[in-house]
Order: sequence, then structure tokens, then C-alpha cells
Amino acid sequence: MDELLRIHDRNPVPLPRQWWDDWLDPTIEGDQHFVDAAVQAALPVASGLEVYEVAPLPAHGDGPELIEPVERD
Repeated sequence: MDELLRIHDRNPVPLPRQWWDDWLDPTIEGDQHFVDAAVQAALPVASGLEVYEVAPLPAHGDGPELIEPVERD
């Protein structure tokens, strides 16, 4: 998940979909074991990510072209 450190210094954890409900459930009391398990579950997700630079978001714009990779010479 070191690639994600370039995105944010708190190292985002890309949780697998099957973890979303538990992670967001306010009735589940999280502890270090829960966090550690979530990080371990995220490792296969993170290793499969494709990371590339995209253009900055324009002031008045939105669209699928915003996720196209920036081509550098």
C-alpha cells in the first residue's frame, strides 16, 4: 500500500466491498484487532490498484475525461 502514501500521508485503506457494512456500522465497537483485520483485508485490493496521474479538476467541469491518465512527454 506504499503507492497510496503519495495520495495521502495517512495511508488510505481501500476496504473490500464485503467490509463496507461492518466498517460503517455505528453499533460495532472497533478495536485494534478490527482495524488490523481491515488493513489485512485491504492488501489484495491495494496490490491490484493502477495508480496514474490525472488532470486537475477544472473550476466548472465534470465528466469521464477527468479520470483519463495525463500523458507526459
